[in-house]
Amino acid sequence: MIRGLVYHFDAFLRRLYGVFEFSEDERCLLRVQFAQAPRDLELLGGFHLRKGAPVLLLHLWNEHLPRMAVTGPDVAWAAQVHQGLKHSLRALARWMG
Repeated sequence: MIRGLVYHFDAFLRRLYGVFEFSEDERCLLRVQFAQAPRDLELLGGFHLRKGAPVLLLHLWNEHLPRMAVTGPDVAWAAQVHQGLKHSLRALARWMG
C-alpha cells in the first residue's frame, strides 16, 4: 500500500514539474526536465550560460536503478550504475539529435 502511494505521489510530482521519460529503454537511468538557467553560469571550457537560457535538468529514474545489497552499495553496484549512466547519456544524446 505504501509503495503504491509513493508511486502515485511521484507521478503527480513528475507531472507538476514536467519531468518525463525521454526513453522507454528499461536500462535507462535518467529522466529529464526542461528548465531555465537560474543565474549566469560559467562552465568548463570557458562556456557561458546566461540567466534564463534553456537547460535540461537530469533526474535519476529510481525505479530503474540496480538494487543494492542489504549491506549497501559495493563496487559491483557502482559499476552497474556507471554502465547504466553511460548508456543513458548516449540515449539522451541520440534523443536530442
